Amino acid sequence: MCSNVSSGRISVYTLPTSIEDEVAARKEFLRRPTDDTHESLYKGFKPNGFGTPCSYKTWKESINPKQYQQLSRLSPKQQKYQELIHEVILTECKYIEDLELVQKIFIKDAVEWEGLPSTLLKIFNSTNKIVELHKSILKVDSMEIYSTYFVNFEQANHVITNALKSKSDLLGTYIRNRASWSECRNLPLQSFMLLPIQRIMKYPLFFRQLRECLEPEDSIFWEMQQLETKMDKAIRLIENDKAEAERYHRLEDLTTRISGLDTSINLLKPGRRLIHEGPLDLLPCSQNPLTDSSNDIYGSSISAQSITSPHPNVLKRRNSTFSIKEKKKHLYVFLFDDLIICTKIRSTSREIDENIIAKVESYHGPNPEALFRVVQEPGQLTLVDRTVTRKVARQDKTGRLLGSLRKPTAAAFNAMYNSTTEYEEHPLQFMCSIASKRIVVYHFEAPTAHDKDVWCTRLQEASKLHVR
Repeated sequence: MCSNVSSGRISVYTLPTSIEDEVAARKEFLRRPTDDTHESLYKGFKPNGFGTPCSYKTWKESINPKQYQQLSRLSPKQQKYQELIHEVILTECKYIEDLELVQKIFIKDAVEWEGLPSTLLKIFNSTNKIVELHKSILKVDSMEIYSTYFVNFEQANHVITNALKSKSDLLGTYIRNRASWSECRNLPLQSFMLLPIQRIMKYPLFFRQLRECLEPEDSIFWEMQQLETKMDKAIRLIENDKAEAERYHRLEDLTTRISGLDTSINLLKPGRRLIHEGPLDLLPCSQNPLTDSSNDIYGSSISAQSITSPHPNVLKRRNSTFSIKEKKKHLYVFLFDDLIICTKIRSTSREIDENIIAKVESYHGPNPEALFRVVQEPGQLTLVDRTVTRKVARQDKTGRLLGSLRKPTAAAFNAMYNSTTEYEEHPLQFMCSIASKRIVVYHFEAPTAHDKDVWCTRLQEASKLHVR
């Protein structure tokens, strides 16, 4: 028995631990008869020892030299077609034999253990089903078997990598011992695990190359094109399943990192989608009414224009020496398709679970260590307004700033008195109203002008979903 905490959860393996057990397993493996189930699939090919489906590398090599003169009857495309068919058969046979090798050396004993990590068990069970699929007639409509494999591949691979790093982890010891068998050809288990992913991605190319060797009038031309289309569609569905599973795992991780969230809010609600996230500063809000959405100039570029009348959200001049930065709240905001959550990054951080891969796509937040605390009641957007305006410093004809602290000349005073005040859109700030138990107006400031544009675009998109 051995406990394993590398995956973040305690697992208990029950597996052979002695050298005698491994020697017995090796002897049993060598006693197993070679599987001849490929014989009906690959007629005309003579097996040439374990792991080698055929002694001929090319189709031409398989032809009797006395029949070479008959090759002149085939066009270059027809000869290429035969070579491609030969390649598909050889690689398919080799693919199945390698997966069967994994079954016999690694999977057969491991699936009987207690406490085997679930992702690894799913990968092993999927491998067994993939072998069954390919040993029968390969059906494109049955390729959903690969979805489970794709969804669990990265996590299972990470479990194995972590186990191999530890000299005391019995799973790692077991994998190292089995990978040292000569039949594995000095390849680690991870190399064999990549085979299904590599193989399925090659099928559309195989079908396309075969179709390109045919003429439209050939009987199987359109059949080959249909197979290519079906395989492309099957792969897209598999990739969508994988992406959906990854989104779910990221949200699952996020729920463990946010404190103060009401128990009635379930971030893992089916169908919930994160639209955008990032840092924003929350500023003291004057509570001025927002512009009506029908009169909103959202999306227009007015930053380079002068506005002769103030917007309701104009920034007012303060008579005191108060700095607005003193009251800024640095937030990290999560925008979902049905909810917006304002949080503050906590001073403490977490230890990274070794199963979290250090790349941006594997976690939410600025970094995987960050922990969050809800600081404003989550709710739904009711309105978004990007037009927070500010006064523009105007100049007279001499280039002097009007409104200077210096005592103005009579001409300058008259120019200031008679001039019309101008305003411009603030490059960083915007406002939105969020409804929970009551509607609250929030005044935000983005780090850059680009961030403001992105936030306003995403908020506008989300508001249509929120008010639905």
